[in-house]
Amino acid sequence: MKRDLDESNERPTQSDSARGESLHRHAFSHAWRHPDQESPQEEARKLLSPKDNEEEVEARIRDFAQATGEKVDLARRRFLMATTGAAATLLALPKFSSLVTKAEAAVDVQSLANPSQTDLPEVAFKPKPDNFAWTFGGYKPIISVKPGQLVRLWTEDAFAGGIRSKNDLPTKVLKFPFVNPQTGPIYVEGASVGDTLAIHFIDLKPARDWAASCTIPLFGSLTGTIYTQLLNPALPEVVWMYQVKPDRGVVVYQANDSDMSVEIPLMPFHGTVGVAPKAMEVRNVLVPEAFGGNMDSPEARAGTTIYLGVNVEGALFSIGDGHYSQSEGEVCGVAVEGAMYTTLTVDVIKNVYVDWPRLENDEYIMTAGSYRPLEDCFRIAYTQMVRWLSTDFGLSLMDAYQLVSQVSKTHVANVVDPNYTIIAKFPKKYLPPNKVPMGGVHEKLKRLAASWGDKAQARPFNA
Repeated sequence: MKRDLDESNERPTQSDSARGESLHRHAFSHAWRHPDQESPQEEARKLLSPKDNEEEVEARIRDFAQATGEKVDLARRRFLMATTGAAATLLALPKFSSLVTKAEAAVDVQSLANPSQTDLPEVAFKPKPDNFAWTFGGYKPIISVKPGQLVRLWTEDAFAGGIRSKNDLPTKVLKFPFVNPQTGPIYVEGASVGDTLAIHFIDLKPARDWAASCTIPLFGSLTGTIYTQLLNPALPEVVWMYQVKPDRGVVVYQANDSDMSVEIPLMPFHGTVGVAPKAMEVRNVLVPEAFGGNMDSPEARAGTTIYLGVNVEGALFSIGDGHYSQSEGEVCGVAVEGAMYTTLTVDVIKNVYVDWPRLENDEYIMTAGSYRPLEDCFRIAYTQMVRWLSTDFGLSLMDAYQLVSQVSKTHVANVVDPNYTIIAKFPKKYLPPNKVPMGGVHEKLKRLAASWGDKAQARPFNA
């Protein structure tokens, strides 16, 4: 690791001469602010009053931009994002409509990022077998990253590379609990208990031209398990090997007992994404829960931002369990498992804590519930969604409940792990206008990723 944990409480300070840069950090990076500096909401309230008309607000923004050296378009956008609190209701007034339109207009991509972010060096890490993490919690960080850095990682498959042919039966090559190795934990500078970590997946690509799936005795949704015990014998162990053809965007299923072969869409995602749990807990990497973990959701793919509550200094997040394809529910318990090259970036949302994982892509906001029985997963996911809409978007609890009941979708992620996972999906097109989820972090990180262009593509590397 690049820095000792004893140094992790150091926080960056900002001089008066860096005032303009600090305003970028306030609105776009949620980074530490100096105790003497006002919050974005406090700054915005000074700029906006119910008695103002649009011309007066525009004049203030121009004066503000001139005083801080910001571009006017950027100042508008920063102002809009800063007013996602109580002042946001004022922006919904018709007299401010064109100001909102201007603020939402496309802005130069580079200017949207904290200038210091675009200059940060890339971080690349490829773990050796003795670097893997086998639990969430209980491990020291292996690397440290800053919000806004481009992070390049390699992850091993769930079998730790042990299944390479039909003859490699799981009970012969796997040694529990050394299953589902994770790359991590990774220390995020500036992440403190009570914050939220945002992980934005930029690109995921298979690291091999082959992958494996199998059945494992006493594991899967349609067999007896150690929790659902039956007198009939366990299903047999069988291994299926897949050809991976990234140029065609497919993996090739080949039946073992017949000549049938079919191409399946290649849809890379990470089955496991999580942070260190609360209360000094240490949880096996096969378990999903409030800290994230082995949710096995295909939503954890390129273009998605995952939000996880920070329970320890630095968050200590890990990723792994690369899947090239998987059904909803992960029916037999094993996806098309493969090693993965992944690029991502992170951000820290200060003083906001999400109790359960949240996800966001361009079309949906999502909440995850992981527990048993399956009904409780559903209740967790949808209770979290209703409360999110009520707390952050101005709806009453009952109005949010009704709207969610009519437009949401249910994604069954897994029904095989020690805890099951359900994802509640709410279409963003039905969100109230002029309010953005999680302070606009998903959009910010997406633009930052776009600013890197081809540099952010996942690819082979040595590290």
